[in-house]
Formats: sequence, C-alpha cells, structure tokens
Amino acid sequence: MTNSGVSRVAGWIAVAVAAVLVVVFFAFVLQGSSCNDAASGTDSTCSATGPAVGTAGVWVISVLGAAVIAIAIWRAIVAARTTAAGNTESVSPAAEVRR
Repeated sequence: MTNSGVSRVAGWIAVAVAAVLVVVFFAFVLQGSSCNDAASGTDSTCSATGPAVGTAGVWVISVLGAAVIAIAIWRAIVAARTTAAGNTESVSPAAEVRR
C-alpha cells in the first residue's frame, strides 16, 4: 500500500470512529432532566432523565450515524483494495461492484 492509500484508509476509519462518538454522545452523554413536583404539601417528587434531543432525535441521529459508518467502512475497503492492487486512482463504489 502506498502512503496516500494508507492515509485514505485511515481517514475513512477516522470518519467511522467520529460517527460512533457523535452517536454515543447524543444518545448517552448529552442528557436532559425534568422534575415534576407533586402537589404542594406532599414530599413526593418525580424526576426523569433522558436524551436532551429526545427519543426521536436519538433514533434519527442513530440511523444517520449508521449510514455514515457503513459508507465510511465501504470506502475504506475500496481504498484498501485499490491501493493493494497498485491502482492509486480513485474508484467509485459503483465501479468497484461492476468489476
């Protein structure tokens, strides 16, 4: 593999890792809470925590993140194959499938 091929593969792997980190951040780290006080005079309090972007937001971010991860892994595989074959020109995934 040439240096440019290695850097392309490493770049796509970095994109996949970054997408994983973004999804985990929004799903588990960025939390919001809501406290609903009971009627006055009682001591019971209900407190709930959840994702700050909401459940639907986590689903959207997760699906988009999965798509980015899949594309990044696919492009890393194509880049690795291309450079291993000695061909350093960029090959689209569609051209790779037709081969």
